Amino acid sequence: MDLISSLEVDSLTHSFGQHRVLAGIFLKCEPGEIVGVLGPNGCGKTTMLRALFGVLDADSMHLALGGETMDHAYRTERLGYLAQEPFLPRRMTVRGAVKGLLGESEICRTLLDHPRIAPLQRQRVGSLSGGEQRYLEVMLIVSLPAPFVFLDEPFTEIEPIHREPLKDMIRHASHTDRKGVLITDHAYRDVLDTADRIEVFAGGVLRPASGEADLKRWGYTP
Repeated sequence: MDLISSLEVDSLTHSFGQHRVLAGIFLKCEPGEIVGVLGPNGCGKTTMLRALFGVLDADSMHLALGGETMDHAYRTERLGYLAQEPFLPRRMTVRGAVKGLLGESEICRTLLDHPRIAPLQRQRVGSLSGGEQRYLEVMLIVSLPAPFVFLDEPFTEIEPIHREPLKDMIRHASHTDRKGVLITDHAYRDVLDTADRIEVFAGGVLRPASGEADLKRWGYTP
């Protein structure tokens, strides 16, 4: 995994027609840091992540990884991105999907031996429950050899009993493996519990929040 000092985005703007969604986003994420991004539906969380990853052409943006300016950062393999939509081929087995993404690596073997994944290895992805598939997808993305990962709604359909192990996995990827993580989810308490610091959308920009009182101050009242 490349050693990169930080991910920094500045002056990120984007509109859909006459509707300005992103009005000048500034955000910085360091290696080993989990940054939670919260906000109501339609505020721009997913739009921001897609722009950072490079699959959405923003109206304007300056993105730097380790001080190096980037366009279409996904091409550098320095970013991992968990979108809201499932990304694994439904007809592929779990074992095949894991090996296809991670290759014959120690990380691959460790993931396949995980107690949550091992019993599912021979099943097709399409036969998994929504929670099982989401858990697998999060594990795969945080296991990629990328110094920064974006997680959009990682707790969707995850059963309560499996949420704490999933949070531990994200924390391990960040605090032990030194990945920088951006995470957003409507399960805001899980984000508060996982992240090292919180940013909240307010008027198309990000504001720092230290707790639920700040969330309400900036108009986020889930």
